[in-house]
Amino acid sequence: MDLARTAFANENLKFDYDNGTVMDWTTNATFNWSILTWDSASWAWASTNSSLMEIPLGPETHLAFLPSDANMSGLPPAIDCNGHGWVMGKGSGAHCMCDEGWIRPSGDWLSCVSEDGENGTTGVDPHEAALGEYNVGHTTATFIIDKDGYKRIAWGGVTWDPSLFLMDLEELAK
Repeated sequence: MDLARTAFANENLKFDYDNGTVMDWTTNATFNWSILTWDSASWAWASTNSSLMEIPLGPETHLAFLPSDANMSGLPPAIDCNGHGWVMGKGSGAHCMCDEGWIRPSGDWLSCVSEDGENGTTGVDPHEAALGEYNVGHTTATFIIDKDGYKRIAWGGVTWDPSLFLMDLEELAK
């Protein structure tokens, strides 16, 4: 319960579990909230009749609060890249950078499967298309990220001047 309260508080969202209130919506005769848990075996959200206090929490626990007028199929998956990579890019350029031993399955740029499974990809590879948008190299790189999460400045190697780095930070903060 404290985890949920803390998560909502960190996002400045109202959460009163005992009253059935999440943000500006409170359970009543025509509206209610459902708690969903992520089922990694079926790779889908699943409804639960358990109360928030009864759900065991751990590193692999993912919860969602779904309003009664919403469609569960519209929820995004709880885990990026099937848990075997990370998402690079955004929008139509978003794609998984799969961990070693894992690849993107044919045509599905937001999943990772074992190399022992399906091989090959079809269609436009968003990774190849996005390479011009990113600073990519095979050296140590330090990126300065702006407040919107975009890579704005890259420092290559490890021998750069800290005073110049600080000057870049100050300029970006303006």
